[in-house]
Amino acid sequence: GQYLHMIYDDEFMINGSALNRCIQQFTGGRTKHQWGGNVMAVRADHMCEHQFWDAKLEEDLPALMYHFLTY
Repeated sequence: GQYLHMIYDDEFMINGSALNRCIQQFTGGRTKHQWGGNVMAVRADHMCEHQFWDAKLEEDLPALMYHFLTY
């Protein structure tokens, strides 16, 4: 299987990062947190892999949306 890695500023709630309007838009504003700053999702074959591939929107967006709605 493939692993989906999210890269983001884990201090976005306390450092004044601008609201991520893309996340708010595709979740209908129902996120558990007001996600801010840039977020990047990439694929890898292993958890500790250092070689990444582009995420595939049609396959990975549901998993990302679930994360933003529940985390």
